[in-house]
Amino acid sequence: LRTVQGLNAEELIAVARRLPDPGTENWLGRPRTRKWLLLLAAERDPMRIYRDEALMSGISESEILHLVGREDPAAVLRRLPPMEKQTSEPSSSGIRMTSLGSDWALAARIRSGTRLLGTDLEQGLKVLSEVHENYLHIPPGISGTLGNTPLPPGAIPGLVDAMGRPEYAEMRDDLIEMILRDTVFDGGVAAAARQVETMDLTEGELNTALDQMIRSNIMEGEPEAMIDWMSGVRPNRVPSLVGTWAETDLQGATTWLGRQEPSPARDRAIAEFARTTASFDREGATSWAREIQDEQLRNQTLRQVENR
Repeated sequence: LRTVQGLNAEELIAVARRLPDPGTENWLGRPRTRKWLLLLAAERDPMRIYRDEALMSGISESEILHLVGREDPAAVLRRLPPMEKQTSEPSSSGIRMTSLGSDWALAARIRSGTRLLGTDLEQGLKVLSEVHENYLHIPPGISGTLGNTPLPPGAIPGLVDAMGRPEYAEMRDDLIEMILRDTVFDGGVAAAARQVETMDLTEGELNTALDQMIRSNIMEGEPEAMIDWMSGVRPNRVPSLVGTWAETDLQGATTWLGRQEPSPARDRAIAEFARTTASFDREGATSWAREIQDEQLRNQTLRQVENR
């Protein structure tokens, strides 16, 4: 490493070419020196490696395409094999799975399509639409759902417009998820709440979007902001969110409950909070349950706490 530190791509390639090539990886699965040097050169100038078939043969195609995609996502798409509709048998739930051998290409296609949304919106949408048509389900942990790559700057207005276009009606849910995930990442819950107001969502679409946001661990980052938003748009979701909050930040959830004025909504939130915390703080859960004003709910919650 000290010997090659500071070398440019051409110099690294020259060093790599002087080394024998006994294989791309050692018995531990780590890159051998020649491959490692070529990957280092690709970090500096990925297109230089991409344009040289002899050099490409010494590197995993998935590795180099990942680097090339940062500069030229269209070049990655040209390199990928044609997309074929998946033919695997559906699982018991009716979902078809992609084959493991094609996952790297699928991930590269999704990343490249997403990156194109910033420079060529129509082409990017076309790529993602083809993925949607050919893959009913994308295995988690490999490429995630459509849009797992951060959106490029300025892409959201075009995606909002695409939501209303008939040719993208089948991937409308994907577009909503992409937009809101990116909005939350950049601006938090407040930005997502403002964005939702501009998107003309159905009740079902909003419920699905909120479920996705909650599953993305947003409660760990902005629990109070999320609960405040839900109090206005989906108050029936607040109790379960308070319970989720208590699991990761007991003090924060307790402080929030203590600030709430007596109301049926507060009663329901306390009931969920008490049921959640009973397994590790039965005394505290019992104390909170006794504050529930609704007698029937109070007695029911106290019994549940005792049974925990």
